[in-house]
Amino acid sequence: MNREKLYASKTVDIEFDEQGKFIYANWKGFQTVENVKSNAQKILDIVKEKKITRVLNDNRLVTGPWQGATEWVAKEWFPQMFAAGMTHFALIQSTSVFSQLSAEKTLSETDNSWKTQGIRTFDDLEQGRKWVAAV
Repeated sequence: MNREKLYASKTVDIEFDEQGKFIYANWKGFQTVENVKSNAQKILDIVKEKKITRVLNDNRLVTGPWQGATEWVAKEWFPQMFAAGMTHFALIQSTSVFSQLSAEKTLSETDNSWKTQGIRTFDDLEQGRKWVAAV
């Protein structure tokens, strides 16, 4: 895969997959509410700037809960992402049960219209990549 690195920090790397035409966000380590919000804003800015419609969000390396940000992601960030043109969001689950619970809480608080428009969860990176690249 040919990826262009767009942003890197201690808690997330954001790349553009040129072949699949999607953003790949690789989240790492423990996530604070501030990390989630600032890094998610970076992704939103890139979606807007590059007019990207698909995101592969990889949480496999997230090590703990991020429940303090779940409502914000569900009620503010997802609607902004879809308004900016995102059509498909693949979430690769963390192996951390606490991170998985945060993701599940986020999805339970997300408006059903966003979920049916194109939010899917995967346990396997390659399955998520194939889904988001095929659209």
